[in-house]
Amino acid sequence: MSQIIDISLDLETLAKGPNAVILAIGIADSNGVAFSAAPSVAEQVDEGRAVDDDTLHWWFQQSDEARGMLVAKPDSCEHVRLVVRKYFQEALAHYDEIRVWGNAPSFDCEILGHFLGYKPWRYYQERCVRTAREILSSRTQPRAAHSALADAEAQLKDVQRFREAMGRCPAVAQEVAS
Repeated sequence: MSQIIDISLDLETLAKGPNAVILAIGIADSNGVAFSAAPSVAEQVDEGRAVDDDTLHWWFQQSDEARGMLVAKPDSCEHVRLVVRKYFQEALAHYDEIRVWGNAPSFDCEILGHFLGYKPWRYYQERCVRTAREILSSRTQPRAAHSALADAEAQLKDVQRFREAMGRCPAVAQEVAS
């Protein structure tokens, strides 16, 4: 039996495109690893990453707690890239299969891949939390609104519930297992 790890990731950003400035990266996996990182906004702007007015305006309408992310103490972009790349290198080295879950992959996975300079996983390893949640008809609420780590952890709980539910469906269980 192959070793599989589900990796949930969530980003908080200042734009919606692949080159969006990232406020925070949250990663949680099915092996119990969970961490977040806040790359320097100033460095990202200097690199040419984008801030869009609509997203910035949206942040100003959020709670004080959520807006606190806008002033989080950042790490250098180089350090954040090193930590995230190393995490994925270790996951790829230790597991036969990784599944990278985004909400949706066309947002989280694309932006993170652009920030890193490449995606440290293969395109076919991407999964969509939105689809799992639609099938479940419910979603786990994060412990803190718009916290990348809290969102990644809540997404992972839903992924685990989804995989458990699919395991109870004989025809689907075979498909999910492969």
